Amino acid sequence: MGSDRSITRGDKRIIQSLLLALEPVSNLGGLVPLRLVTAFLTVATNEGKGVSEYARCLGIHRATTFRFIHELTDRSRHGGPGLGLIKIYQGPGRPNREEIFLTKKGRTVARAMLRRLPSPQTEQTPVA
Repeated sequence: MGSDRSITRGDKRIIQSLLLALEPVSNLGGLVPLRLVTAFLTVATNEGKGVSEYARCLGIHRATTFRFIHELTDRSRHGGPGLGLIKIYQGPGRPNREEIFLTKKGRTVARAMLRRLPSPQTEQTPVA
């Protein structure tokens, strides 16, 4: 088992970068499940959609996505404090249509995550 080199030193550097990028989320307090982080990043990449669209992007049931989304707002679905990373707005002219956007705090967390990743312009030196 010790001779398996399927994870190279270069791979390990990438994994370390991912761990560093997730640090701003872990600093929010408490344990933040990966599925919530994934939902947050999905909203960050394509704001202004509704729960159904995000459910399709995530490949999970709408009700599950709804729970995740509400945990990311300022109030959890149980009435306690949420993470405050996103806000749900009523769609203009469509009262039953919700649109989801990052809050100022959500943008700050997303930017902090991005700053911890290597720049796409940075060339990676292959490690043998």
